[in-house]
Amino acid sequence: MDKAKTAVIAGIAAGILDTVYFSARAYISDSTPGRIMQAIASFWIGPSSYEMGAASMAFGLATHFGLSILMAAGFVFAAIKLSVFKGRLIVAGPLYGALLFAVMNLIVLPLRWPEIYPRYNGWASTAEIGLHLAFGAVIVWVVRRRAAA
Repeated sequence: MDKAKTAVIAGIAAGILDTVYFSARAYISDSTPGRIMQAIASFWIGPSSYEMGAASMAFGLATHFGLSILMAAGFVFAAIKLSVFKGRLIVAGPLYGALLFAVMNLIVLPLRWPEIYPRYNGWASTAEIGLHLAFGAVIVWVVRRRAAA
């Protein structure tokens, strides 16, 4: 199995799942997926990303998928070597997703927005936890499929 290619494929697959989730959530919240992309870009650029139009949306999208690929690479290159996951990949995906949720909400997001993270926001946070469990499961599913091929 080509680990780098597997990480890219798994990251893109999990990133698509996340994009569908936050796009639906944006529309429900009377926002747009483009606005979410600008929010992601604002991690690097700051509040001016909301005034940059399509450029910051594209940068946010690239950041989003870059992070998804890095998260998948973390599993491909490290976690599958841990003996605790051998033969337990059905459990490994949600566990890895839970770890990713914790890292994002306790470390990454508070770096940019310390005034609002970490936080628990009722059903929205519960849905995000579920999303991260599914995100991890998608990564593991792709890794298993590629390893079996």
